[in-house]
Amino acid sequence: MPRGLVAGGAALALTAAVGAPDTLLLFTGGTSVPVGSTFGVGLAVAGTAFASICAVGAIVAPTTIRLWNYYVRGEEIKKP
Repeated sequence: MPRGLVAGGAALALTAAVGAPDTLLLFTGGTSVPVGSTFGVGLAVAGTAFASICAVGAIVAPTTIRLWNYYVRGEEIKKP
């Protein structure tokens, strides 16, 4: 099982345990609202990092695979 999936599932479970409102306020920029605990802030930061890493991976992976196949394996790039 991919590590990112495990980390994301754990972050989701912890968000449910701590309480979603404080975490969601951090995601949406409601920084003027006090957060319930230090653990909630750490969880929000971990969730933001997880989402960012997943987004970058989803964007970069197809391009990396295509360029790898072209330059390393010597496959031609065909138009669909």
